[in-house]
Amino acid sequence: MDHFAVDNNVTIVDRNERSLWNTLACGSRTTENALQLANKAYESGLFSATDIVFENDLNAAENPDYNDLYYSQQWSLTGTYGINLNRTHSITTGHPSIKVAVIDNGFQLDHPDMPIVSSNSWDATSQSSPAKQYLYNGKTYNNHGTGVASIIGADTNNEIGIAGIAPDITLLPISVDFSISTMDTISHNPLTSLSNAIEHAISSGADVINNSWSCHALHPALDSMIEQALDNGRNGNGCIVVFASGNDSSNVTLFPAIQHDDIIIVGGSDSLGKRRTSSNYSDKLDLIAPGGDIPILADKGAEDYESGTSFAAPHVSAVAGLILSVN
Repeated sequence: MDHFAVDNNVTIVDRNERSLWNTLACGSRTTENALQLANKAYESGLFSATDIVFENDLNAAENPDYNDLYYSQQWSLTGTYGINLNRTHSITTGHPSIKVAVIDNGFQLDHPDMPIVSSNSWDATSQSSPAKQYLYNGKTYNNHGTGVASIIGADTNNEIGIAGIAPDITLLPISVDFSISTMDTISHNPLTSLSNAIEHAISSGADVINNSWSCHALHPALDSMIEQALDNGRNGNGCIVVFASGNDSSNVTLFPAIQHDDIIIVGGSDSLGKRRTSSNYSDKLDLIAPGGDIPILADKGAEDYESGTSFAAPHVSAVAGLILSVN
């Protein structure tokens, strides 16, 4: 280590005989930055591991002092096993130029706690604008799409509802009636509608496409349109496409997500940091995100709690929107 320090003009500031970790610091005579030197040290074979600590990297993190009604119950944002939103909003809360498409059964377009909604909303079932709201899984209320969207784009610090992860991005609602039988006309087949929904997301300039739904079989037309999004969306850079893994409590990955390595497949965790029992798992899973007892916005300005990978996926879509807002 002494020779490495001399050769690279860095100072040894700490030697820990117990952990065997040693700390070196760059100075005015150092010609390379910490990242370059850490790589150089590791590649030299002299060290079993390297790490980097930047100036101010370890400041104590403070939660934003948000006054949203349900913010204190949003363990998924600031709890021990949440996504660690803590200081993220001091960097960015998103940018309106970044669009996150929510392909779902629709959500309340004029919800008082979701102000930044694209005027280019669309209903893929009727192929008309604006997006509609459909009942989901036979329920008599519609909190699925509204809840998914709210995790991403709910307003913050307004004394109502919840705090969204990316409140300043633009939500792009694209609705689909999942209840229509595949025996109905082709134009109203949900699979056709889903292909149309992906196409509309691409043509509307979506940066991220959130999909809290799945299929149990391969459908080539839908598969092809997703490929278009991954390859050609976002002005040729490719859309970020996020799918929920499903809630069958099994080692299975559902279609269409299983067909594409570039899709981000999300499982669900609970507030104890463990896999939520119903969440699917497999070697195709990319990561897990909070998916149990998640506070959400509901229809007509109300609030509710939901669980499932449907509500884990938008955590990931929202974070992708934050990343793209910065770079």
